[in-house]
Amino acid sequence: MKRIEMGGYYSGSINQGRLYFPKILDPKTIDILMTLSLIENQKYGVLELENTLAKDEVEPQKLTLYFEDGNYLLMLLDYDDEGYIDVRTLYNPDAPKGVFQNILGEPYGATSIVQDIELVKKCFIEFNQTGSVSRDLLN
Repeated sequence: MKRIEMGGYYSGSINQGRLYFPKILDPKTIDILMTLSLIENQKYGVLELENTLAKDEVEPQKLTLYFEDGNYLLMLLDYDDEGYIDVRTLYNPDAPKGVFQNILGEPYGATSIVQDIELVKKCFIEFNQTGSVSRDLLN
């Protein structure tokens, strides 16, 4: 069972401060696409889709996008077969391995950061429709 809630924040500049996306319960694909299109022109922020009815330790619960200056870090909070947390991310084969890049002031492996908003859109739409994202997209 799924019940998706979308929300987050963004900023168009360092001095602007946080502006919040309106929370949307059970967003439609057009809501997601419009919000992700807005993100492309913003300095930084976070956007989340959360399945509020996900079964703990069984089903993916949250898809979180951290973005800054055209760089996107997408994380899916999932669980493995034994119920342990399994955070899945996109993979950037062109990024140098062993190198870290800051997103929102935190270091992450550069191979987890992409610049392809279309790939991000695919993941958001799939999570919204199914409550998960295929392992073909998120490792």
